Amino acid sequence: MVVSLGSVLTVLTGLAYWGSIVASDARNADATSQATSGVAMGTFFGIWTVAWALMYACTVPGKGVLDKGPVLAVLYTVIVLAASWLFLRASTITAGKAIACSPSASAAAWVG
Repeated sequence: MVVSLGSVLTVLTGLAYWGSIVASDARNADATSQATSGVAMGTFFGIWTVAWALMYACTVPGKGVLDKGPVLAVLYTVIVLAASWLFLRASTITAGKAIACSPSASAAAWVG
């Protein structure tokens, strides 16, 4: 497997850019602390690595009912929804705030 230098630089640059955005959000959420992007990025990579491992385990051949596409689709949907909810929940706990999940509450938060 050959990995080009350009692809590695693209990924590293994207991670650095995302880290600066997350660190800025962390500092804005709590101006009295020295907040960093480490917790948010760590939970993101940890949760989604576990989600990937679970989805990968579902695709190992010879599992009987797991060889059926519709069953895999339901399992993948459940895994992705659970990982998404867990990451959002971890993010709101980390920020020290509870964010409502309704569209009207989200709109009200953006409007001010």
